[in-house]
Amino acid sequence: MCFSAEASFTTGIFLFVLGIKTKLKSYSKNFFISLIPFFFGVQQILEGMNWLILDQKINLNSSFTIKLYTWFEFSFWPFFMPLACMSYCLNKKLKVLNSVFLILGLTHIVYWSYLIFFNDIDVEVFCGSGCGLNYIIQNSTELNEFAYLSLVALPFFFTGNKILMVYSFFTALSFFISKVWFSYAWGSTWCFFAAALSFMVYYFIKTEQT
Repeated sequence: MCFSAEASFTTGIFLFVLGIKTKLKSYSKNFFISLIPFFFGVQQILEGMNWLILDQKINLNSSFTIKLYTWFEFSFWPFFMPLACMSYCLNKKLKVLNSVFLILGLTHIVYWSYLIFFNDIDVEVFCGSGCGLNYIIQNSTELNEFAYLSLVALPFFFTGNKILMVYSFFTALSFFISKVWFSYAWGSTWCFFAAALSFMVYYFIKTEQT
């Protein structure tokens, strides 16, 4: 599989449209979950811009688009996923558990937002099984990948909804596939796979209407 500006833009535009359609079918309880495809669409469009910047095909503020994409990848999702799950969950015990994930996610987003916006970010193109972008935050500590995966995947497992539990499993599976086969740019690759899984969110919102 080869990742490129075309792949990112195609995925991003599809998810942007899917995200709007998903949001229109949502209601208050699943409001935040319904925004997942939309935000992944925005993220993929940003990475498409980063590909073009690196290829010098467009003249944009590279620092802004790279930092914003990196913020989505490293900082936003570990906070937003627990928030979405806690707002949906009605079971009191599961809600308390998801609130713990949310507190950890809040700590994560504050810390990594600081690292991202107050340090330089290098972007490297790596090609192995496919091509991908590797984002390196200067002067930062190494990301705890287990903690990251726990925050973006586990909260869905503790919502009590079967579709979201399956979504949790495939999110974790895509993470491990990215680490094994696309280790040279696992973050960018995982976000691509996770974005593609957004169709499950649309299916979940649709079933909630029935």
